[in-house]
Amino acid sequence: VVVPDAEAARALFRGDRTLMLRADPAATRKRAKGKSRVAAQALADMSERDQILFDMLRSWRTETAKTRGVPPYVIFHDRTLAEIARERPVDADELRLISGVGEKKAQRYAEDVSRIVGEAA
Repeated sequence: VVVPDAEAARALFRGDRTLMLRADPAATRKRAKGKSRVAAQALADMSERDQILFDMLRSWRTETAKTRGVPPYVIFHDRTLAEIARERPVDADELRLISGVGEKKAQRYAEDVSRIVGEAA
């Protein structure tokens, strides 16, 4: 246990001494808002056509998440959206074949996803 020097503490409070703090490591680790590393990697491997669909899906996911009061990754992860953009499922059965999409999500979001896929075609 380190016991602070009382005189040093008084000098600090009087303003006769300064205290230097280190940078908050948590603040330096925060990434900028925008595309995640997964999204950046997924975009690098996609055609321009698929990238457009991916961005449309991300926008839809953000709005859906806000409406439902959940984080966007609860709807679908970026990796799942990238696979949807590449595979372009048109119904719940095809959507269910995408990694990260289970029965409930396929039923809940198939209509929206197929509409967006159709718009991007």
